[in-house]
Amino acid sequence: MRTKLDINAKELQAEIDKVEATQTFTNRNSLHDAVAATDWAFNYVPKPISSSVVRERIKEFGLVCKTPVGKRGAKPGVVIPRGEKKAISKKDNKDLIDGAPKEFHAMIQKIIDSNSRIGRIKLKCLECTNWDRKEVKLCNITSCPLHPIRPYKSTDLKQQSLLGIEE
Repeated sequence: MRTKLDINAKELQAEIDKVEATQTFTNRNSLHDAVAATDWAFNYVPKPISSSVVRERIKEFGLVCKTPVGKRGAKPGVVIPRGEKKAISKKDNKDLIDGAPKEFHAMIQKIIDSNSRIGRIKLKCLECTNWDRKEVKLCNITSCPLHPIRPYKSTDLKQQSLLGIEE
């Protein structure tokens, strides 16, 4: 069981002020790391103070920091290409519906209309296993990129061990 590290709020504020007086930081994570790297934090008794503990205590005590909170996402200047949500083409829709058993037609149409990523994964797995949900559950093709996120995963470890299947 973890025990909460007892830290004096005034001492922590003093260390934050010292670190911020000597350096400027682009975000709070850098500040937390710098405070955790000080001699005060490293030699703290009973154990050294980590940057995550510094972050939590700043929140808990409501301490004042000059360093701004960083923005989430990519750093300025870094361009991350964003793919557009690709709709399933009408030709693919017709081929998919024609190749599927009749009981799956309504589900396929619903997925096509919603353009759901999870639905497309479900369709791909079902199509791969010739529309057999049990086969999707028992799929052991771990080289497939969809294997870890496939639908109908079996959670019964006893059943898997009897069948000789490893997750």
